[in-house]
Amino acid sequence: MRNIVVDIGNTRTKIGVFERGVLTAHYNELSATVLQQLNIQPTDQVIASSVGHGLEEARALFPAAIAWLNFDRSLKLPLKLNYETPETLGVDRIAAAVGALTKFPVADVLVIDAGSCITMDLVTKDQVYHGGSISPGTRMRFKAMHVFTEKLPLIDWTPVDPTAVVLPGVSTQESMRAGVLKGIQYEIEGYVRYYSGLYPDLKVIMTGGDAQYFENIINTRIFTEDSLVLIGLNRVLEYNNVA
Repeated sequence: MRNIVVDIGNTRTKIGVFERGVLTAHYNELSATVLQQLNIQPTDQVIASSVGHGLEEARALFPAAIAWLNFDRSLKLPLKLNYETPETLGVDRIAAAVGALTKFPVADVLVIDAGSCITMDLVTKDQVYHGGSISPGTRMRFKAMHVFTEKLPLIDWTPVDPTAVVLPGVSTQESMRAGVLKGIQYEIEGYVRYYSGLYPDLKVIMTGGDAQYFENIINTRIFTEDSLVLIGLNRVLEYNNVA
């Protein structure tokens, strides 16, 4: 039996195939070509998650008879949510927290998702999710400076951009790059210091499209796991045992 996990994010869709808890295949789109490669079997089971829309479209691509779960608040979770407004809590944050718990089941963990937004969430070793923080991601910050001013340009940045970040910035573009990229670096380092003061053995795990970039420049030990949300969704699927 295989578990197929579908993660529909703000900017990309990711597919994971798990066999006996191990991620055996990974795709960065959901399409007829990918489904052909998957070679769906009647014994497969699927869990799908979306931060916005797209669940109905994804479901329509799979055989009608396949075991299917939408990741929503009706499902059982392998952790407790210590959150005052759970109905507003993004499913991606929950899945990443479950993924962190799966990777580090007996540790206090700060979960950082560096994507469209930057979320930093605390999961403690007693399997409790405590919430955290949300701030704009890199592209959102660059775009905001361009949209809400008359003269600042739009910086076309990607995580593999080799241009060095200079402090102090000696041009407008260098100053904008420093403000965003160094600002996020110091923001993450500050949160890590804060939570490490509360939890001395804290683990820090980062995921999201910009994770690799920030892992390489941040002055603290961070684990990166590009498939953290997929791992969390697979754990939820197993926990609800739809087979």
